[in-house]
Amino acid sequence: LVLQMIELYLQQGGERMTQLRSAVAASDARQVERTAHAIKSSAGNLGVLALQRVAEALEVLAAQGVVDAELAGRAAAEYEASEAHLRRVAAELRA
Repeated sequence: LVLQMIELYLQQGGERMTQLRSAVAASDARQVERTAHAIKSSAGNLGVLALQRVAEALEVLAAQGVVDAELAGRAAAEYEASEAHLRRVAAELRA
């Protein structure tokens, strides 16, 4: 089950980060809010707490109509770090 959750996170994570970057570039606060919520949830499910916290902050700000590009950049960096770590964990679980 854990391996399946990791694989789903990795499969959807890149898409969600692309959606987040597009929404930020378009200053689309509603889309930022929705995407940040999805990122927050999936990160929380796997204990990726740094990304979960950043995504939650993005979600809260976007709900107020604020699009924070710097915070979105931090989310991207946290996702990349979690992606690398979880790819290693998945490989170990498959071994």
